[in-house]
Amino acid sequence: MDATTKQAALDIPEVVSENTIQQDLVKIWGSVFEQSISTDDDFFELGGDSIKAMALVSKINRRFGVLLQIEEIFEDGSFDYQINRIQGVQSPSTENIKRAPVQEFYPLSNTQKGFFALSHINPETVSCNIPIVYKVYGGMDLALAKNSMREIIRRHEILRTSFRIEGSKVVQEVLDKVEFDIPTVERGDRSIREVVESLVKPHNLEAPPLFRVTAIMVEGEVKFLLFDSHHIISDLISLNLFLKEFFLLYRGEPLTPLKNQYKDFAYWQQERMSEVKIKNRDFWLEAFDEVPPKINLPVAMETLETYKYNGDTYKFEFDHHEIIELREVCKKEKVSQFTFMMSLFYAFLYKISNQTDLVVGLTSHGRNVPEFHNLIGVFVNTLPVRTQVDPNLSFLDFVHQFKTEIPKYFANQDFPYDSVLQELRAKNLIQNRGLFNVMFEHHQVDWQDPKLNLVDRPLLAPKCDLAFQVGNKVAGEQGAEIILFVEFNKNIFKRETIKILSKYFSSLVEELTTNINTKISDLGDYEAFKNGPYELQEKFHKIDLRHEL
Repeated sequence: MDATTKQAALDIPEVVSENTIQQDLVKIWGSVFEQSISTDDDFFELGGDSIKAMALVSKINRRFGVLLQIEEIFEDGSFDYQINRIQGVQSPSTENIKRAPVQEFYPLSNTQKGFFALSHINPETVSCNIPIVYKVYGGMDLALAKNSMREIIRRHEILRTSFRIEGSKVVQEVLDKVEFDIPTVERGDRSIREVVESLVKPHNLEAPPLFRVTAIMVEGEVKFLLFDSHHIISDLISLNLFLKEFFLLYRGEPLTPLKNQYKDFAYWQQERMSEVKIKNRDFWLEAFDEVPPKINLPVAMETLETYKYNGDTYKFEFDHHEIIELREVCKKEKVSQFTFMMSLFYAFLYKISNQTDLVVGLTSHGRNVPEFHNLIGVFVNTLPVRTQVDPNLSFLDFVHQFKTEIPKYFANQDFPYDSVLQELRAKNLIQNRGLFNVMFEHHQVDWQDPKLNLVDRPLLAPKCDLAFQVGNKVAGEQGAEIILFVEFNKNIFKRETIKILSKYFSSLVEELTTNINTKISDLGDYEAFKNGPYELQEKFHKIDLRHEL
């Protein structure tokens, strides 16, 4: 049987035995990881990331007619879990995504509506910008780079889409052609942060492309690339896809044609919103039958000077030995790194606030349908996740408790966060405010190329008061790295406070990888920690961006 026939066989849903399920899962995993697979293999140890998770979900859903979610892979990527999910399906079916009908204007997706509103209310804001800095190794042919990026703009309609109010509606319009260039600037004696802050400007939503690429030169050679896109057209997975396609084109390699465009996703999402609201509304109203207060953070407003921008980023990496210990603990306890880290974040918040009823904004990938996996665009959704921390529980028991609760939020993620707020306001449960002041994000840095290395994700306007972003990336012979970006509102936080909070978080990781059965109430006290020497964690904080760049 040739490869095409084999793939066709995987695309036909049918009722199968457990042995057949297991055999076909092994084949699917093997095709995703391009190596021999056994049922004892671990998704993360094989090098699993969000791109591979999307490929795995796509093939499993098409083979067995299930609606497995990407987040389920990160929560429990075991063979047993997937077999149980497949066997538990009542009505095998997958959604067939069709192209949106040809028309002059198209609706915005739910997430796009939120970003449009933010930009429309304050056109001078950079709060919707996503600036990311990469270091370039070995120089770069700018003419070839421009041509490669122009081809990506031609390929992805969202990169030549404009947004405006037409009548009583906000619409997006796909343009046939847009102008694109890569300007250059000399770094001189400025830090990279200073260069970036001088370059990041608001985007005009009516004038695509809504992303800029600037080459930062050092002595006439390209040393850094600044990508600055508006969130209405992009998210972090999209940036990974953009860079992956860029280097394929840069090396002269062909790209697989796209079957769908982002406008198809937006049209499909809006067409099914009535069904989504009926299905998911009750979950959110029950989850927030009352709204707990925002988390009490150790801020120091009165001591801070006035800043032009109010966002900043603190970055550090975990020690390689500690990463190994963390992954060993997760493997032994059969929990994902995501589950461990987010559970730890709740324990951390309890320790610094002494509050037990906590709401954290969680960013989900939002790419649950295979047709949208390879598209550039904004798919992310924010989930307000409410969790009760019982200080008398061991951390391990709390992790397993959280593990059973978090899938409920993912299962109802199609209901937009803005709609949750509207429903709660209608019931007078909240006024004009959100549900959280703290966020957590867990990213896999999927794309790798020896010519570029991520060095900075500057934040000029924060999404909320405090956000922890845990990122994973492959680091050559040293294995995987775990990097933590702490985004914060510097109008209310001292940078030194963020540094202490980050080190305290590091100390909890070390404490719990040593003994995961420690009671939450017995974890190291924050007040004692911040007044102590905490020199043990200095090795983790060697890449504070203000000193590195």
